[in-house]
Amino acid sequence: MNLPRILIGGILLVGLLSSQAAGQACCGVVDAEAPGITGRLTQAAEPPATSRAPRFELKEVRRVLDDLIRTSYPELSRIRYVLYTFKSKTIRFRSNVRIRSLFFGKRVYRIGVNRSVLADPPPPGALRAVLAHELAHTLYYHQRTRGQVIKTARIFFNRRAQIDFELATDLEAARRGFAGGLEEYRRWVEPRLPKAKAAGYAAKYYEAADFVLLGRVARSRPDLLLAWQPNPPRTRAEIEARWLAARARSKP
Repeated sequence: MNLPRILIGGILLVGLLSSQAAGQACCGVVDAEAPGITGRLTQAAEPPATSRAPRFELKEVRRVLDDLIRTSYPELSRIRYVLYTFKSKTIRFRSNVRIRSLFFGKRVYRIGVNRSVLADPPPPGALRAVLAHELAHTLYYHQRTRGQVIKTARIFFNRRAQIDFELATDLEAARRGFAGGLEEYRRWVEPRLPKAKAAGYAAKYYEAADFVLLGRVARSRPDLLLAWQPNPPRTRAEIEARWLAARARSKP
């Protein structure tokens, strides 16, 4: 493998390898450290509590992530991750890899939480589901070599590849039982999106009604959600057509 290309790819990843629940963005700032699931977990400073909503702390997000890893993502039980906060008008969660850990020491994964979430958190089931989506991204990176992770940066130069990447991640989270929570998250996040960003979001992620159908597929044929990931269905009509075709093939 060509080393200069690897280094260039690593630099691109700093700004591009960032998969979120509302688009892509660059890395946030980390300022304090506390115990994590394994090793150390990095925790950024939190905004002050507001009078309009009860305080929601980053450590609560950490508890949900740790529980999800134990119960739904056992493949990640030995990973090291850092949890941090960032500011953005549109992005609420994101998942990526600490770049230097691709070259030195044990790989470290990063999960970011928008500070606005601490003041206005989604409902518990929606929070678990969107974090399950982020852990599906983490699992994707974890199961790939350094070179494969670096090449993932190319996805973010291709709009269709970006959409397929996010839809495949939703399929994986739905396969693991989070379709209902993702439906709830979608209904929660829609009114909080800037109007100028709503159309782009709708093009990139499944709609609430799509998750209702994906939940039915997950309960009866979870294997289909895995098989569809290399080429995810993009619309509810396509989901239904593929599901009906699979059911027809399985009939004696």
